Amino acid sequence: KKDVIVHRAKFDQYLAERAKREGAKYHLEHRYTRNAGKKLYFTHNKKEITTATDILVGADCPNSQVAKNNGLFSNRQFAIGHQVTAKIEMDPSMYEVWLGYGAFAWVVPECDKTARIGLVATHKTKEIFVQFFKMRAKSAKILSYEPGPIPIYDPKIKTQNDFVYLLGDAATMVKATSYGGIIQGMLAAEELAKAITENKNYEKLWQKKIHKDLYLHLKLRQTLDKFTPEEYNELLNLLTKPKTKEVIETNERDFLSKFIVQVALSQPRLLKYITKL
Repeated sequence: KKDVIVHRAKFDQYLAERAKREGAKYHLEHRYTRNAGKKLYFTHNKKEITTATDILVGADCPNSQVAKNNGLFSNRQFAIGHQVTAKIEMDPSMYEVWLGYGAFAWVVPECDKTARIGLVATHKTKEIFVQFFKMRAKSAKILSYEPGPIPIYDPKIKTQNDFVYLLGDAATMVKATSYGGIIQGMLAAEELAKAITENKNYEKLWQKKIHKDLYLHLKLRQTLDKFTPEEYNELLNLLTKPKTKEVIETNERDFLSKFIVQVALSQPRLLKYITKL
């Protein structure tokens, strides 16, 4: 199947409208600051507002305030993503991945005249991005900037403390290979709903669903970060062999555990890289 590029803002709006139809109520321009047990504190128009809750779900970004206030924020590591949307002539049917710039860089077309250009790194992100942008898109007109921290998956993370739950970026549920996490967050959300409505253990549910693959992505990223340019070149050469390419093209990249053995069997020389995991 072809990859689909999602308009993130519209996707979020779509989900928000669906939740609203199911009874969700939104309190815009309210910022959660803390909670004392089940008593929640918000600021709105410079005033403090309080309310009570039975359940508190922290789905509030990598630097989750809910996690910090409830003893669930410790030993976190982050990468930094730096992306712009820019005017640039592009083939709309192809996206680019560049190695050698941070963890990796990308150029993803939205249409034939606009693309998202960015990279992710653990240090000097903006400096590396400037170098990449000058190399790949020097004359492109920048329309918007989207920088921000990206959590690195913590296999030992605690995601529940009594009535408090963490989800998505707030729970470091991000693939370390590509630093995406929408699918993982939504899968975990289904398990959270089940845990709440059926009174089951949330951590066991989401770990059974996505932990193995998140851990594999983490180990793969740690391995790739040690690669020399020569090793990257050899790896890419092996991955584009017909049999291996077919395996990659016919499986979902989010779930490495389902096809990593197939990849190795399709090209035995890849075993030396897989054993490094």
